[in-house]
Amino acid sequence: MKHFLPFVLFAPFLSVAQISIDVTDMSQVGDVITRKADTMTVLSGPGAAGANQTWNFTQLSTYVIDETTQVMNPSDAPNGSNFPSANLAMTNDNINYLYFDQNANQMNTLGFAGDLLGNGTPIVAPFTTGLLVHNFPRTYGSNFADNYVIDVTLDGSSISPLVNQVRFKRTAQILDSTDAWGQITTPVATYTSLRGKRTEFSADSIWIQAVFPPTWTLFQTSFDTTVSYQWYADQGKLAIAELTFDTLGVPKKYTWFHEASVGNVLELNQNSSLNLYPNPSEGVINFELLLAQNENGVIRITDLSGKAMEERNVVPTSLTGKINTSSFANGIYFFEYSSSNSTKKVTQKFIVK
Repeated sequence: MKHFLPFVLFAPFLSVAQISIDVTDMSQVGDVITRKADTMTVLSGPGAAGANQTWNFTQLSTYVIDETTQVMNPSDAPNGSNFPSANLAMTNDNINYLYFDQNANQMNTLGFAGDLLGNGTPIVAPFTTGLLVHNFPRTYGSNFADNYVIDVTLDGSSISPLVNQVRFKRTAQILDSTDAWGQITTPVATYTSLRGKRTEFSADSIWIQAVFPPTWTLFQTSFDTTVSYQWYADQGKLAIAELTFDTLGVPKKYTWFHEASVGNVLELNQNSSLNLYPNPSEGVINFELLLAQNENGVIRITDLSGKAMEERNVVPTSLTGKINTSSFANGIYFFEYSSSNSTKKVTQKFIVK
């Protein structure tokens, strides 16, 4: 990952530097990426564009779900043979899959496959040309435009016994701009990030072929414009945050990276379930896990690179204690607690100086 300015630590503060995103920050085969999605977001909008912005996206509704993305070799995914130039496939549900071609210069979506109508009938929908997702490196101020076409013909009997086939065609143009950089605060952490704005203009046409007479009839044509924003961080694999809108332009879904272990984490959100002191530490740090629970767990101390500095098991009667930091180099570390069944997880930053 290449930075335009040195990333310097002035304990206990971090300088904020503009970043760029390249292929090493993207998903790779074998990744399992955990995110959460607020499906009825209360966020009012994406915030300002421009340099050195700050976005506080911690307010949530009660409609939050888990999303887990698996990244695999296309040969291990259903219908992978229909996308011979793909080198990545992704799924959130093990039913529907996206296929990508990713290299040092670009990332392209080649199409998708799965039970897209929810009726048990598999649909394979390759794009006539790959849809550009990223030009690498992605930098503040960069932009591009691209087009794609989907043209699929489906069995119509699941719609009506009077319908032989249905043809769906979408023609779309994408405008993508990296319109901002700065700090975004999610419910998990604060990150240095680039923001991408993606606008899609699409025209959908549906034709129906009756069983008799077997002629094609244009059934419907519709036009739509959709806008979404994505925030990207070092080693984020996917967007660390994403905001999409409904057809009226109202914010609809807010998705964020659920783990804090990506590059350029400036600060983890403080958690009322954990008290660390003194912070900064000068040889020892005390912890108090303020959890009403009756199960065992594990404490793990890691540095910024993710290297484990210490691990210890805890039981319900040992939710307080001390960590000896006298051998730690000056810098930022993370205190992580996970219960044995992973139903409780607490993470907080501390500084050694």
